[in-house]
Amino acid sequence: MISQKQQNSPFRRIMDVVMDAKDEGVAALATMRHVVDEWSDVIHANWLKLVDSQGSVFYERPGTVPTIRYSFPLIFYGTPVATIFSSRSVNPEDRYLRVFTAELAMALNMVQRWAETEAERRSEKIQRVIQVGLTEENVRLLDFCGLPAPPWGIFAITMTHHLPFQHMHQMRRFFLGRIWGYRDVFPFVGWIPNGLLAILPLSEIPNPEMFLSNLTDEWEHAYPSLPVASYWVACNRVEQLPSQLSRIRKIMDYALQEHHQGFLNRLFDQHAMGFLINLPRESLMELVKDVLQPILDPAHQDILVTLREYLFHHQSVDQAARVLYVHKNTVIYRVHQAENLLHHDFRNTECVAEAWMAFQALSLLRLEQLSVN
Repeated sequence: MISQKQQNSPFRRIMDVVMDAKDEGVAALATMRHVVDEWSDVIHANWLKLVDSQGSVFYERPGTVPTIRYSFPLIFYGTPVATIFSSRSVNPEDRYLRVFTAELAMALNMVQRWAETEAERRSEKIQRVIQVGLTEENVRLLDFCGLPAPPWGIFAITMTHHLPFQHMHQMRRFFLGRIWGYRDVFPFVGWIPNGLLAILPLSEIPNPEMFLSNLTDEWEHAYPSLPVASYWVACNRVEQLPSQLSRIRKIMDYALQEHHQGFLNRLFDQHAMGFLINLPRESLMELVKDVLQPILDPAHQDILVTLREYLFHHQSVDQAARVLYVHKNTVIYRVHQAENLLHHDFRNTECVAEAWMAFQALSLLRLEQLSVN
């Protein structure tokens, strides 16, 4: 029996709001699926899949995927709503299409707005943990918002440039749709400055690096002119959550400041960071100076940046050139200059490892400076 005091407590009211929001989401999803189910018989297709305007699948009829598939975009007053993929072609002259598109546009918009509100709620909890840590209140709020049991993977994706809000909105919907997948259970995904962050159970993601790298590659293929940066860390215990969230925030801020793009775990090596983060600042500075001192001079900034990207991209001249927007011969020339100045041969594994560790130390020093500022 719940007492009158318990019924009126702040946590009870918060829990009621959370449960109401959950029920609202389930109802919105049910409405959307009902609309598609109702019209799928009219389409007369043995196999049917629908994706939203960002390419995330929100409906698929079970069955064997046909060899030949047809696609048809659904447009409502000039605005893309979804795309139908089916085992038979859709006649654009059929009168039912306009009605179906209108009903689907309203139902899908209702679901997406609910999901974005849920992400906003989770973003508030993420900020509270970063700012004040794991207080009893914050732990309960995280639990109310559906944070699963650890261990977790914490995944962050942000824009690498300050861009208009419409691009941010587009990016957040793109990744939210793919991480969530329009399931009844909403994942712990929230907004962070310039992007979004997800705390997901590692039991559901056997290869976190591939998971995030593939998401990043998919965005870059779809929107090459809107680069993003992504990074993930493991969190095995609840007590680690504030420090790991803070670490990710610093790395993503640094990526924005330095305009890094792509999957950042290749740049911020977790194993190297795990070792270096325990060293005193003086030792980090000594490591950087011993290995990179000749190219730390501002006059050699191009050489420093080129070498970093060259190592970051596994010594791929082509990828480094693409990221730096220079010809690949320029990359080759600057790497040779670095070899001469550092007295290193980057065909030698030990030289590569030493330089890579020094760049990790340099990144860590800059992260510390960023947190001070």
